[in-house]
Amino acid sequence: MTLLPVVVAAMLASGSPAADPPSSSSPWKVVSIREPRAGEVPFETTTNYLRIPEGRNYCPGPDSLVAQVTIEKRRGYLELVNTRTQVTTRLMSFASLPAWSPDSRFLSCSAWTPERRMGKLTVIDVASRKEIADVKIAVGNDSKWSPDSRMIAADGTSYIHSKTVLYVLSIASNAVTVIDSLDVIGSYEFSWSPDSRWIAFSRPTKTDHWEEPMEADLWIADASTGDAWRILQDSGWVMRNPLWVTNESIEVERSRYAGEGEDPKEHRRVVVDLAPAN
Repeated sequence: MTLLPVVVAAMLASGSPAADPPSSSSPWKVVSIREPRAGEVPFETTTNYLRIPEGRNYCPGPDSLVAQVTIEKRRGYLELVNTRTQVTTRLMSFASLPAWSPDSRFLSCSAWTPERRMGKLTVIDVASRKEIADVKIAVGNDSKWSPDSRMIAADGTSYIHSKTVLYVLSIASNAVTVIDSLDVIGSYEFSWSPDSRWIAFSRPTKTDHWEEPMEADLWIADASTGDAWRILQDSGWVMRNPLWVTNESIEVERSRYAGEGEDPKEHRRVVVDLAPAN
């Protein structure tokens, strides 16, 4: 297995949920905030490039291949099944949640570490059937492949610190770049731009007793460098589930909560149009 160099300097950069990570001047400016137009559908939905599986442990791939998890004696085995020839190849034990890269060359999954830590992000080369990345940073919550299959973004809870971490794994270099971290146990909501350059994410600034976001801002990160910039700050509102429509527009859910544990008082989706700052 290839050893995984890790860039962790940014992991400890942010303190409480209200603290902003350090960053340079934003390359983006907001041009408008508007209602979605008729027929305007987020990139993830129109392309289905993420291949949303039928079930989290049954994920059809190219041709007749299916990545699936088989449970035997309380242990999950990640298998590659050719539904045409009925040949099954066992890839890993203690694994779940398989996801194909858009180019079908790789499979990501959530696996247990030898130290019995659950939920590490692991990537397998489908042709060689070998693990090529093994990220021992955090217990995973969610992950998404970049449209060009060169990177995968993920979030999770740090093994070392009680922090929620958002990071990017480069498949070519096996390097991990931490984009952001928070002193709360929860999860980020994030998505890739169609050109695979940027990641939009929701960053909480206020949480309730159950660590659910009561206020959250919209941020954008450079996937290659990990630099991040706040794009939209709206006091009293939660910006959630950002989805790119084009490389310069993001649809986001905008909600306002009246109090802890209550349903949103106001709720709608808006499109944030961007332009280069310079």
